[in-house]
Amino acid sequence: MTSQLVQRELVEQLQGQLNAAEEALVSKQDKIDLMKQEMSRKEKELETISLFQAQAEVYSSDFYAERAAREKLHEERERLATQLEYVKKQNSHLQEEMESLGRGALNEMQRRHVSLRGSPQGAGASLVGRGTDWQHQGNIPEHACPKCNEILPDLDSLQIHIMDCIN
Repeated sequence: MTSQLVQRELVEQLQGQLNAAEEALVSKQDKIDLMKQEMSRKEKELETISLFQAQAEVYSSDFYAERAAREKLHEERERLATQLEYVKKQNSHLQEEMESLGRGALNEMQRRHVSLRGSPQGAGASLVGRGTDWQHQGNIPEHACPKCNEILPDLDSLQIHIMDCIN
């Protein structure tokens, strides 16, 4: 009986060890399943991270391209501003030159007008005339002063005369 009792204890002990091993096996299998799920989740996160990295690279290249374009536009703006300043100075110089030439032409016309008027018996006397004969005849001369009716040889002289006559 003792041997049967020892065997029974041995069987129960082995049965207990078997049950404990089976429970440990189930526990380990649960841990393996959890680890597989965790690994699957980590792989998805890794894919997401690589997607985000690719997106960040695209954003970075876009940023640097935009920065280069802004710098190029800034350089172009500066070049155009410099060119505008140069053109403004050139325009100002040309305007001064034009005014100087205009004053010279005006002085020339005034000298011509004075020389025609001032000559005692020269061509001025025959070209410039006062009177109202032309008003009675109905023929209006081409270069006649509307205020004093003086007839002048050309339009420039007439313009200068009118400026003097009105003042």
